[in-house]
Formats: sequence, C-alpha cells, structure tokens
Amino acid sequence: MQDYVAPVHRRWVNRAVAREVDRDRARWLRGVFVAMLLAAAPFAAYLLEQNECLRLSYEASALRQRREQLLEQERRLRMERAARESLEKIEAWALRQRGLVHPSPEQVVVVRRPAPDTSEVRTLEAASR
Repeated sequence: MQDYVAPVHRRWVNRAVAREVDRDRARWLRGVFVAMLLAAAPFAAYLLEQNECLRLSYEASALRQRREQLLEQERRLRMERAARESLEKIEAWALRQRGLVHPSPEQVVVVRRPAPDTSEVRTLEAASR
C-alpha cells in the first residue's frame, strides 16, 4: 500500500487567464453577422414561398385524385341503382324472395284518371295573381 503524501503548500496559485474583449472587433463581428442575416433574408423568404407552393400543389393534386375517385364511385352507384330499380329485377326478386305470384286477369283492375275540373284551375290561377 502506498504511503499517504500530504499536499505540498505552494506560495503561488494557477488562475484562469482572462482576455480583454476587443470592443471594436466585437462590433465588427456583430455587423458582419447582421449583414449576413440581411443578405440571407430574401433567399429564406423565397424558400418559404416555394415550400408553400409545393405544399399547395400536393394538396390540389390529392383533391383532384379524390374527386376522380368520388366521380368513379358515383358512376358505379348510379349503375347499381339503375340495375336495382329496373322492373324486371324487382319482379324477379319479388317472385324469388317473397313468394309473390302474377295476378290473374280477373284480379287486374284498371282505373282511369278523371278529367281535371276546369273551374278549379281558373280559381287557382286567379288566386295566384
């Protein structure tokens, strides 16, 4: 084991060296920094505008694509609705699913429309004036 050695007391102390600030050079450096900022400001503004235009372009493209998808979906749904609304399909469904049968000729009743009463039409026209 090593023997303990007490620190030697010295008459001098190491101190950090403090440099004086050269105020003229510091002012010059600040001026250069401000000038660089001012010179770079238009370029930064240009980049921001370009990024905004690019973002809007992407957004418009996505909206156009979404619109095309919706138009295609609408076309398909219209076709499906037209197919489902066709009387042949409805009749086949009613016969197949609901067990309905065609009526016999004796069960068919045809109702004619009565002719419109012209006196009522004249009173309505007079009331609307």
